Amino acid sequence: LEDRAEFHWSREEFGLTPLALTSPQGGRVEIGGTVEVSPLVISSQAQWQSLDLALLNVWSKDLELAGKSTGSLRLERFGAEAGRVLLHTETAGALSQKGQRVEFRDIRIDADWNSTGLQGEGLVLLPEGKVSAQIRSRQPTSFSLPSDYDFTLTWQDVHLDQFALLLKPLETDAILSGRLQGRYGEESGLVLDGTNDFSGSFLLGDLHLEARAASLGLVWDSRRFAFEGDVLFEEGGSLTAHLESEQEQARKPFTFPRQGKVAIEWSHLDLIALQPYLPLGMDLQGTLSGEVRGRWLDGWELNLAASAAIHDGLLQYHDEQGLVSVPLRESRFSLTWQKEHLQGEVSLALAEQGQGHGTFRIPLGARLPTSLKKEAPLRGELAVSAREEGLLAAVMPGVIQETQGQVELDLRLGGTWL
Repeated sequence: LEDRAEFHWSREEFGLTPLALTSPQGGRVEIGGTVEVSPLVISSQAQWQSLDLALLNVWSKDLELAGKSTGSLRLERFGAEAGRVLLHTETAGALSQKGQRVEFRDIRIDADWNSTGLQGEGLVLLPEGKVSAQIRSRQPTSFSLPSDYDFTLTWQDVHLDQFALLLKPLETDAILSGRLQGRYGEESGLVLDGTNDFSGSFLLGDLHLEARAASLGLVWDSRRFAFEGDVLFEEGGSLTAHLESEQEQARKPFTFPRQGKVAIEWSHLDLIALQPYLPLGMDLQGTLSGEVRGRWLDGWELNLAASAAIHDGLLQYHDEQGLVSVPLRESRFSLTWQKEHLQGEVSLALAEQGQGHGTFRIPLGARLPTSLKKEAPLRGELAVSAREEGLLAAVMPGVIQETQGQVELDLRLGGTWL
């Protein structure tokens, strides 16, 4: 406490002369003002200089804040017709947890709320990249926040590896640039319109993806939802996704649509991404193309149809006894997921070694979350005609050592999981 502060009280008002507090770390806070009782009008000012953010760590067990903040908040006859609120802050610091750290070189916030409306701006400067925000409203000052406002959020060259602390277990070095514009009103509800471009790698468990270029788009209001995504992968291939919904009745803000259409297409995706999920010693080469189309319905019920094909495929198995290669000249898959069943068809052409064809029907409910009906019947059929030159030994290593000849297989499966 730097000096004595005086508090005064009367029928009309009460107030406090400036009260100044200092800390051993060099921070300083000063606050004072008056409050008129009838009608309620507040005139006050608060200032802080080099305020240590570590003071907030008493409310956090795992995260630690470090840095300094300087700023001011002034209320000029707030509550009166010509009232005004002014805010200015400058902050620099870092957020850390168990050796990982997120740094903020500068965070600036400026806001002016007066009889003509609200104008606010924010800027975050990162070690790599920056984020800015603006908010606008025509509603004058009052004791409740504006119910109608426009806002814009933009980010430029933001490196996501700076936020490893917040993104774990996802590991990424992606770089993002984009914008999000929005509006909220009592009649219009929430309206969002945004785009985002990025490139980089993503690692989640055994799944590793490299995006050479990608873009996302979003339009979301009380009646319409539309999302589009396009990705070009570093290894080659592309992925496109589209979700859309239009409803006659308005929804509450941030309420996901109860029904809509979905379309996902992929072209020449490198099958090397599946390598972590294959048995030891087995390799699958080639590219995969296909699509999924359908709808989601009330209660997250699904009605989907999908098809896919492998191009220039090659299945290999190698161990200490040698290498077996099976060219997949043509491999096609199709399935439908509706109501209570997932069913599909598989066709394989093993170059000059033969061919295979199979179908299946599984009692898996087409909804999220899904569940398998163990008491319901399942069915499967597989017919294979192939020249055997070590393929069975590759499929069942340790059981079959060496084979050669012609294989004719007709397998039928039926029953329940119980």
